[in-house]
Amino acid sequence: GTRTAARLTERGYRPILAPMLRIEPLAPPAPPDLADVQAILATSANGIERLAAITPARQATVLAVGARTAERARALGFAAVRSAEGSAADLLPLIRALDPGEGAILHPRGEDAAFTFGALGDEGFDVREAILYRAVKAETLPSEAISAAPRAALIYSARTAEAFAAALALAPRLDPLTIIGISPAALAPLAPRATIPAPEPTEAAMLAALARAVPPGKN
Repeated sequence: GTRTAARLTERGYRPILAPMLRIEPLAPPAPPDLADVQAILATSANGIERLAAITPARQATVLAVGARTAERARALGFAAVRSAEGSAADLLPLIRALDPGEGAILHPRGEDAAFTFGALGDEGFDVREAILYRAVKAETLPSEAISAAPRAALIYSARTAEAFAAALALAPRLDPLTIIGISPAALAPLAPRATIPAPEPTEAAMLAALARAVPPGKN
């Protein structure tokens, strides 16, 4: 959030941080054993951050859902990182390019995952899951977000959209609000409200869509 806020400020906007999810770490019975893991599926920055916090192992290749998560994995010390530049489903071609005989695949994830990879077991992959956190929805928007009467909102996940939709119902005076999402799937919980999906699932595409819909000076 703070990184995105900095990018918005550079572009002439006045960002307001309004986290709609609170991340609560979950303690696994034991740290995942990465000795025979050839790849880690990083479908969120939270997952790879929690994994890095409980194990020093960094030898496995990280297959990241997008550039932001890939950037975070590198910052955490993972040297071999590849990005799907898309959604969790876009990781499938990267996974299928691996040899199942070279080792297991680990998916560190939250308690509620929109996409899982268990079906790859039918293709010979040993897919393991490590549930390392839960995302608790906020019930209301921060008072600053309401009093500032913002013109636009950026949505990065369906879970965020669910919480945001419920919070908006309690703050009707925020409408009309331009809502831009990283993908149509992330925006689905806000239907039938009008929204704008980014042309590709990256933050750069979201910010470009924001500039077209709400130019700086109309923040």
